[in-house]
Amino acid sequence: MGSGVEEKASQPEFSVNISAGEGGIRFNLSFDGRSFAYLLPGEFGGYVNVSGGVLLYALSPSNGTSEYAFVDSAGAERWRRAIEGVFHPVGGGEGLVVLAREVEDWSENTIVYVIDVPTGNETRFVIRERAFHVSDALVLNGTLYLAGASAFSGDAFVYAFGKNSSRRALVDSAGDRLVGVRVLMDSDGKRIVIAYDLYTWQGEFKRGLRVFSLPGLEEEASFEVPEGPLVDVKINGGKITVKTEETTVSYSLS
Repeated sequence: MGSGVEEKASQPEFSVNISAGEGGIRFNLSFDGRSFAYLLPGEFGGYVNVSGGVLLYALSPSNGTSEYAFVDSAGAERWRRAIEGVFHPVGGGEGLVVLAREVEDWSENTIVYVIDVPTGNETRFVIRERAFHVSDALVLNGTLYLAGASAFSGDAFVYAFGKNSSRRALVDSAGDRLVGVRVLMDSDGKRIVIAYDLYTWQGEFKRGLRVFSLPGLEEEASFEVPEGPLVDVKINGGKITVKTEETTVSYSLS
């Protein structure tokens, strides 16, 4: 996700208007003929539509803090919490939202929080890879999958964190430092598909599509993807669809 006043994850149940002012980020929510207003300290903000309500957040890059609040479908604020560091929502599932810390080129690790939306309880994970940018996240059958790339090494990985184990698989490598990372995932429960676009500081692109089996993350197939910024990747049975800003292409696994 980028900077700005507003960041959206999907069409919300609420109508949400976001504005920035001296007091922070103001959220005006409308739902079922009712209106609610909330204020979070920060420089820019956004929201994520979640089951049972909406998750509001405000980020402050200048002082390195984040503020999150969960508002239920009745308009009641269920919980609010401040987090040290700038954390962006990157995905989720099964009633969980995944937040990844914004990293610098010198960052030795990346911290990820998995937030249980109804309670606000958190679980912390650490990726020990220099300047690793988490681009997408999925929670499947209690396992957390994180996809992204190291801006330092140019290597893209998918990580799997289970209850008592963790593993990773190399997706691809640009072989050079990166200035742009876009890695997207989807799963049908049997496989996980990863579309990626890695942009090096020398102006070169490394892009493609990888298919891994679950739960072992063994590579099953690979494909080329069309040019253009990635928008989405989906798997449905034996069919994979990759959408860019310029075109949509389908692939068959049969």
